[in-house]
Amino acid sequence: SNPQDIVVYVETRKTIAKSSKSCGPNVFLGTKDDVTDCLEEKIGFTRPCTECWSSNMINTGKRCLNTCMRTLWSGFMTDNNVPGAGAQGWLNQCLFCDEKMSGPDFVTCSGVARRRLGIVSEIVRNPEQQCRNMDVDWVDVDFDSIGFDRTQWENQKV
Repeated sequence: SNPQDIVVYVETRKTIAKSSKSCGPNVFLGTKDDVTDCLEEKIGFTRPCTECWSSNMINTGKRCLNTCMRTLWSGFMTDNNVPGAGAQGWLNQCLFCDEKMSGPDFVTCSGVARRRLGIVSEIVRNPEQQCRNMDVDWVDVDFDSIGFDRTQWENQKV
């Protein structure tokens, strides 16, 4: 991930999971490029970062299909977390499978994840799993005031 992708993480932190799920059907009904194009349009990461996300989704589709289908049919897919989990942040079985089966490769590919940056997303996590020792609070950074030039990263979206 580069600074542009971190900005996108911050700006989409409350919608990114829902946006990426909307591209899920492309995992089975399209190509990797279809998944990547959908994610790029819905979220706005640079192409290299988006390719990490699409690889993650395709891997999860292969390795967690049965688990995710059961989660969907049981009605638990409507929420990212197990109902009643509260602050414990227990993930639904599909997200848990994704995290275990695809998470390590995703972090290797992207170099970062929201939790590692301390960015709290719409997926409630156990507070013990959220990084709290960061040099920078990315959510409160005013990227414009520090002279961050978004245009230098725009060419990576193609």
